[in-house]
Amino acid sequence: MNGTLDNLLPYVFQDSTLMARFNFTSKYFNANDLMAESEEGQVASDDTDTAAITAVEIPENIDFLLRSKMDKIIYDNLEITKLTGDIILKNSKMIFKGVNMNLLEGSMKMNGYYDSKDTLKPKVSYQMNIKDFNIPAAFETFNTVKQLAPIAKNTNGKFSLDFDFSSDLDYYLSPVYKTLNGKGRFQSENIELKNVETLTKLAKLTKWKKLADPSLKNVDLKFEIKNGNIKVDPTKMNLGKSELEFGGTQGLDKKLDYDLKFNIPRKELGESVNKVVDNLLAKTGKQINIAENIQINAKVVGTVDNPKVKLVGSKDGGVKDEIKKEIGEEAKKLIGDADEDIQKIIADAEKEADKILQEAKKAGDKLVTEADKQGDKLKVEADRKGEQLIAEADKQSKDLIDKAKNPIAKIAAKKSAEILKKEAKKSADKLNVEADKKAKQLHDEAEKKANQLNDEADKKADKVIDSAKTKAETLKNKADSKADNL
Repeated sequence: MNGTLDNLLPYVFQDSTLMARFNFTSKYFNANDLMAESEEGQVASDDTDTAAITAVEIPENIDFLLRSKMDKIIYDNLEITKLTGDIILKNSKMIFKGVNMNLLEGSMKMNGYYDSKDTLKPKVSYQMNIKDFNIPAAFETFNTVKQLAPIAKNTNGKFSLDFDFSSDLDYYLSPVYKTLNGKGRFQSENIELKNVETLTKLAKLTKWKKLADPSLKNVDLKFEIKNGNIKVDPTKMNLGKSELEFGGTQGLDKKLDYDLKFNIPRKELGESVNKVVDNLLAKTGKQINIAENIQINAKVVGTVDNPKVKLVGSKDGGVKDEIKKEIGEEAKKLIGDADEDIQKIIADAEKEADKILQEAKKAGDKLVTEADKQGDKLKVEADRKGEQLIAEADKQSKDLIDKAKNPIAKIAAKKSAEILKKEAKKSADKLNVEADKKAKQLHDEAEKKANQLNDEADKKADKVIDSAKTKAETLKNKADSKADNL
């Protein structure tokens, strides 16, 4: 390291701003050493047996420029290589300007800042350009990926990402997701998905086995995050020789609302499905050209942990229309009347099922809201007590400095005052961390109960829909039988 250090004496004696300009090079740098160290009485994170990395305070009265070049950096459990760029410490912020680095088998360019004015609620704002990150490695490394894109656990491949975002952090430097806002673009030449529950269910519904473990080509989707809620723009991608369109929303409460559209080649549906179509064609006694693809529309609802998949309509390339042209008017009327009755049965069942789901959601939301109110009260009380501690420390510090009669005594008094304030801040931080932890526990317990209510409602709603489908199928079979006998 080499550079200049200015304004040292005014910084020591008058609390002026300390200025520094350094060229910082390192073969090996452990950033964890800069984080708050474990101390007696520190509250441990729920995710580890040892004290977690916590928010670090950047002094307000320093102005440092570190023109950095580091061969290898360790941050938390992450290994970074070939880091270059400017790191600025100023106004309680750590600012990253033109920072480039290699990690997770790819590279990243980054601009933005970490703001430590409030170490209980630090803030971040970043613009990131990621190239060729390994998806499984990103899932294992970043809790944010686990929270926002849990499907990555069952995904292989590499991805590139442009992502601009801002968020509050908690004391342990994890995002407070309800404050997370941003937008981005996700790209990948090839993604392989394995054992994804949603796709497994969809494959069973459509009888298209390729959906169970698909390989997606040329993925290019845009998304937006508002207060932790994700919206994905409708995006087309290649699935073998077919095309898949995907878009929708994922809520902070893990609720899903995605739409999928795809064309299934008839020849890939399997012998049993094609046999049904061939039998229908045989009954007409004529040669009919049927489109090769069947368009399927599906809806993914439920939650991330318990997704629900349903078909919401399909365009079968003209199969029904062509067949209806070849049968008699009386048969068409029989089937048409049955279709109307079937639609009413299904519509009534969906209405009843939706009512069940909405009532459960309302009850669950009420539980979570009440728990959050209790948690907010705990936080407000912790803030009040913490402010009292800090105010008392400020008063004691002022008294110490006022009583000092000479410059040496004043320097000693200032140092003692700094220690008093630091200890008071530490105690206040601890109160707030404990309050946050209790509030989170209340929220998680309420959310668990709400999810149980929703799961029970899903089961009841599924029974209603299944019962309606059984009635509809019976009615359809009777109509088909009568039409066949005409």
